[in-house]
Amino acid sequence: ARLESAKDFLLRKEYDDAERVVREIEWETPLERLSTETGLIMVGIQTGRKEYPFALATALRLLAAAPMDRHRAQVLLNLIDLHLVMKNSRSAADMLRKLQKEHPYSEAAAMAKDRPELQELQTRNP
Repeated sequence: ARLESAKDFLLRKEYDDAERVVREIEWETPLERLSTETGLIMVGIQTGRKEYPFALATALRLLAAAPMDRHRAQVLLNLIDLHLVMKNSRSAADMLRKLQKEHPYSEAAAMAKDRPELQELQTRNP
């Protein structure tokens, strides 16, 4: 229930409240610090605050910590977005290829296919 509450705060762009909830969960259950669910919320918070290097570090940690997690495709999509925001199109293209190769039928891959800027990215960085 608290994770859903944190997601709601994030959707409403109430980043401090969302972070407070996530930090409480992590404090009570330290293993949650490696969880992709709480981690993706933190990436959203950091991205919303325009703390892109922190969001990138958090997403890369999630990618390494959960190689076979069910949220891995979403982590890859977040990494693509972060690399684009940080003007690193080569890394974004690499992550896009990885997403399409590892999770071709995921919701994240479908979302990536629907985005024109990612289609353009693929043609510019084969």
